[in-house]
Amino acid sequence: FGVNNLKDFSEFYIPRIRNELLAKGQKLSQSEEDTILTLYKTATGEGMERYGKKAQTAVDVYGFANRVAMLPLATVSSLTEVFLNISKVGVRKSIKGFNEALEISWKEAFSEMTKFSINMDQAMAQLGDRLAGAELVNETLQNASNKFFRVTMLDQWTKFVQTTSYASGKLLIKENIEALAANGSKPLNKRLETMAGELAELGIDYKQGVKWFKNGSKVTDKFYDSQVLGGAARYTNSVILQPTSMSGLKPLLHSNPKTAIAFQLLGYPVAFTNTVLKGAAKQLVKDPVRNTAKIATAATIMTGMARWTNYVRSDGRS
Repeated sequence: FGVNNLKDFSEFYIPRIRNELLAKGQKLSQSEEDTILTLYKTATGEGMERYGKKAQTAVDVYGFANRVAMLPLATVSSLTEVFLNISKVGVRKSIKGFNEALEISWKEAFSEMTKFSINMDQAMAQLGDRLAGAELVNETLQNASNKFFRVTMLDQWTKFVQTTSYASGKLLIKENIEALAANGSKPLNKRLETMAGELAELGIDYKQGVKWFKNGSKVTDKFYDSQVLGGAARYTNSVILQPTSMSGLKPLLHSNPKTAIAFQLLGYPVAFTNTVLKGAAKQLVKDPVRNTAKIATAATIMTGMARWTNYVRSDGRS
């Protein structure tokens, strides 16, 4: 329908939903229609009401002051983030991904990640938004905030964790495909079903993956470019969360320009709960034998690291 703006969305997409529901004997209520429109506005930023210029500047000053006051050690707090890979791919592949991130040519990693806008998401986002939970509108304060998080090394650390996660994701994909290929035409056991499910969650058809593997696993093949690298991109975004309004990882109140200031510093914890913690729970339910050790190891390391970062932030009082 060529939905490019709020007007198109209202005039073409909403009626389509209404008609499809009517065909099923259901009705789209006015409150449901309003909710869909609100979701569209929140995700795109189009049509959202904001404060006036003076009031918005005051809100931005307050938000920036809180960032500088509360997040100088944000990088120390984020040290645990890289260990999320252990809960997803295990210790061995995480270490390999970490080593690859240390050794890999940044140009090579940048080239691959650019295809799926991973690095662009980070570059375009205001650096503090992942933790502060609200965007700054004032351009001067935006620049000051970005410089603050570069000085504290949060930007550099985030990019390193992205590279580590990207490498770990590719290792997971390749090893799962190799294991499934080794099974031949035999029925999949529970372990292999889990592996195929992991690939499916990353947007990869394991049967096509097996075919690609048997044909030599060429990096020049279309499958590698679209599905392997695309899957690694999805994996990376499940570790490096970007709780922007567009991502849909946090409640509408946290994304509304007029209410977001009341939920400062909650954007990332909420997104973490909605994705990482729920994802870990699903992993345990699907295949406890395969996933319990990985998740327990990651949780233990991350809890220990969090205790240490609390100690650092509180000057030894905690």
